[in-house]
Amino acid sequence: MSCPFRIKTVIVGTGERLPMLIERATGLPKFDATVYILSMVRGRNLATNTITHHLAAIESLLLFCEIEGIDLDERIKTGRLLTLEEIAALSRAVRRPIDQLVALCSKPIETRDKSLVQAKIISLEKFRQGNPSQFEAAVHQATGANRLRVIRSFLGFISLRHQAKLTNPSEAYLCYDEARRIMLDVIAGHIPPSKNKSQREGMSDEHRAKLESMISPESQENPWFGDHVRRRNRLIVRFLLDLGIRRGELLALRVEDIKLQTLRLEILRRPDDPRDPRVKQPTAKTQARILPISTSLAELAQDYILNFRATLRGAKRHGFLFVDSDHGRPLSESAINKLFRELREAAGDAFGDLSAHVLRHSWNDHFSQIMEKRKVPASDEEKQRSYLMGWRDGSGRAATYTKRYTRKRAEEASLAMQSEIMQGTKSDDN
Repeated sequence: MSCPFRIKTVIVGTGERLPMLIERATGLPKFDATVYILSMVRGRNLATNTITHHLAAIESLLLFCEIEGIDLDERIKTGRLLTLEEIAALSRAVRRPIDQLVALCSKPIETRDKSLVQAKIISLEKFRQGNPSQFEAAVHQATGANRLRVIRSFLGFISLRHQAKLTNPSEAYLCYDEARRIMLDVIAGHIPPSKNKSQREGMSDEHRAKLESMISPESQENPWFGDHVRRRNRLIVRFLLDLGIRRGELLALRVEDIKLQTLRLEILRRPDDPRDPRVKQPTAKTQARILPISTSLAELAQDYILNFRATLRGAKRHGFLFVDSDHGRPLSESAINKLFRELREAAGDAFGDLSAHVLRHSWNDHFSQIMEKRKVPASDEEKQRSYLMGWRDGSGRAATYTKRYTRKRAEEASLAMQSEIMQGTKSDDN
């Protein structure tokens, strides 16, 4: 059985990308989900990917209702909202990938896995470690938590719409309000607390040197074939490594954004660009800014534009800098992911979880080293870093991207302190 729902992104005349949750049987958008997105999400100017994540959470709720035989529309209308047991089961269901929920939908009700409605007994030690069975914890805890937050917001929205149709005050209104409040409070109680974000760090100096060697078009270790691909991918990695920009910012670059004469690169926000043919439009999440680029980086860009990109007929139909080798179409996010997957495979275990975002962390480590050598005050360093990264001044985002450098400095300080203590102990003994 295929999934009864699908998320489809529609491009309207203005270029805006609007994801919608479609019911496969009818081909029509789910009404409540669409109204919720238009009323509560779209107006907050959130990225298309964020709206898609909201719809995926709503999809997991609807799949859960299919599995459990819950008529959500009828429950909302009658005020017989989700029970405590159903909410507990829902909190486990959202920890599963969508395809697992779809697989459960395809089974007869009497043969479906009962682990959704029956809590699995696990050892106290595993519970303390936050490590239930592998099957239940199929998606990251943060993903499950985010899904529950969206589901709570969605159920609160559609139940409030129905409650508003009741006479206020009346016994029916007050009873519905109490049932609604209890349901939302119980769901909130099942949302796990936020943990520290990924402990991702930048590359070591050794791995950075190996990466720079591998991406050379003449390197024997280069994993790509064809002159265009090798030079394009080298430029991609150099842009990410030298400038610390995000993947979306990289893919949104246009040829006109590179100012070769002044050695400047413009990072611009172009949400819902009607000139972008990609359904999933890469966008800049951070603020617009102008970055300086080195002469060597400018020369690489100029060489790629004039001698490789220009040879692809499709590339003349748009202005995006990075294009595919077959038709000259704007490069996609999946192509960037593939690029780093091929690098990881070619390097074996050397690069670990290398990705575009790891290079952003690496840039921040390198920036910290430069600031330390120049003895730049911490306040000035934070302002400069925030500008170059596209963060608001005082946002406090720097700590997220300097974990490796901070850890290294802390380790050096700890070893120096231990050495001093040992020397002092020896002096006392004498």
